[in-house]
Amino acid sequence: MLILFLMILHLISADNNTSIIYIHEELPPNTLLIQSISSTNSLQWLPSSYVYKIYFNLNQNQSLYTTNKRIDREEFCEKNLCNCSFCLLTLNFLQTFSTNNISIRTIQIVIEGNKIGSYYFFFL
Repeated sequence: MLILFLMILHLISADNNTSIIYIHEELPPNTLLIQSISSTNSLQWLPSSYVYKIYFNLNQNQSLYTTNKRIDREEFCEKNLCNCSFCLLTLNFLQTFSTNNISIRTIQIVIEGNKIGSYYFFFL
């Protein structure tokens, strides 16, 4: 459990509707990233973020987990889902409090490579 805690480095709240998470690539399947993203039970993926649903799962308790699909920076880079030098994923959700009170909830995930990955080696 301590290893999982160290792999998910930290969570920063940028504002009330945006959170930033720093994680390492290749987390084990079903790793909890954020517990209870929303105080409401009405949080839905926005279409702009559907591409990430194969990597992340929002369960019925509004908690965000990794799925069984491996988190791989190189794959995100190849698919142009993030910048190759700084892998930032933006997940957007529709958060409904009442009929007249909705907002966009944003989770930004920064994926840091493993130290032995190609991103950390430079040859002269």
